[in-house]
Amino acid sequence: FIKGDRSNEVASGGAFRDRVNLQGDIINSSPAYSTESNTVFIGANDGMMHAFNATTGAELFAYIPGIVNLTNLKTLADKAYDHRYFVDGPLAVSAKKLTPNKNILVGSLGRGGKGLYALDVTTPATFDGSKALWEVSGSDDDMGFITSRPIITKANNGSTVVIVSNGLNSTNDD
Repeated sequence: FIKGDRSNEVASGGAFRDRVNLQGDIINSSPAYSTESNTVFIGANDGMMHAFNATTGAELFAYIPGIVNLTNLKTLADKAYDHRYFVDGPLAVSAKKLTPNKNILVGSLGRGGKGLYALDVTTPATFDGSKALWEVSGSDDDMGFITSRPIITKANNGSTVVIVSNGLNSTNDD
């Protein structure tokens, strides 16, 4: 994860691609808002899921899921860069009532890859790598590019579950 001011990342000249903006483009990812922490979360095609203070707009942290294709991610710095999707899927954040005393964020890579991740975002200002709860990669042949919003809910047996479609273009087409 990345935390704090990243204003020194944009530079001119050198071996790397010049950047106009600090953050990557947001195309298909939809924001999720937590009223309990006053935080807006959104995925971007810079390979990161970003968390912003909803009042000030200050970035609280950015998280790079371990399931992102790192070979493709390094092309962001290439002067001959051609757009790619990375963390492009929709997000969902639970209320503390559903996941007692915690806000859990579940996101997908969308068109950026086959996978899901979950984070404990209860206190975004103190987020660190230990708050990454789980990741599921596209190694499951039934998982495709998940472009629908995850649903965090209670199952009939009372346990909390995440429900998602299997996504587009799974290996098994199931």
